[in-house]
Amino acid sequence: MREVEPGSREWAQSVAQEHLLLEREIATVRQWWQERDELSLPGCREMASRVRRLRDRVVEHFAEEQIGGFFRHLAMSEQQSRRACQLEAQHATLRRRLDDLLQRLESGAPDAATWRGAGDELDEFLAVLQEHEANENRIFAQSSGLELQAVEEASDE
Repeated sequence: MREVEPGSREWAQSVAQEHLLLEREIATVRQWWQERDELSLPGCREMASRVRRLRDRVVEHFAEEQIGGFFRHLAMSEQQSRRACQLEAQHATLRRRLDDLLQRLESGAPDAATWRGAGDELDEFLAVLQEHEANENRIFAQSSGLELQAVEEASDE
């Protein structure tokens, strides 16, 4: 994200845009996996490459949230604040899960068992990450008053 005044409308739009980009990346990886799985086309190396790109995006995204104090600049209720802390605490676990999956993909033999197990794990991870991001987005939308679709549509113009 570029430098903007934390808590400003421009900052909120920048944060929302970053979340939308991550959501698109998650959807792209999920769609790729579903297509490969339906066709029974193993591709451990390609999966590793896609998981690495996702991992890099997730790590950057989480760092931006933590360094930039993503939730710190929003007016939140006490309940939202507690939930935001819980979500932030999940970052390390999510990153570790992604690192473990990537390590297995990069070091394992590219056989059908590795492919199936990794695919199942990837699918489960993507669902958890998507839910995590949806929870963050709900708090963000409630606290900032900014609708994510409005930001996406404005960025497409």
